[in-house]
Amino acid sequence: MIKRLTVDDFRQDFVNYNRNYYSYEAYQAMFDYYNDIDENMELDVIAICGEWTEYDKDELMSDYGNGFDDFERTLDYLHSRTLVFELDNGNYLVEAF
Repeated sequence: MIKRLTVDDFRQDFVNYNRNYYSYEAYQAMFDYYNDIDENMELDVIAICGEWTEYDKDELMSDYGNGFDDFERTLDYLHSRTLVFELDNGNYLVEAF
């Protein structure tokens, strides 16, 4: 039996697992991404939390900006190695690599 989730159901599962780490925009991006891959996939909140981190610009530069002199070069570096979603709230959702 398959239960179809909405983005709000998806987010609520993270809350239920005490893993409410993301903004609504990040949940929407992850929900759309996984739904595009396989709308019948089984939700694994713990695995998803290990795959994605949401950053604001300063946090992103702190974690990945070493060796780069500007933000755009840092983003280019990340885009060449992993998935990066630029969110409507100004944050960035980065897949672990």
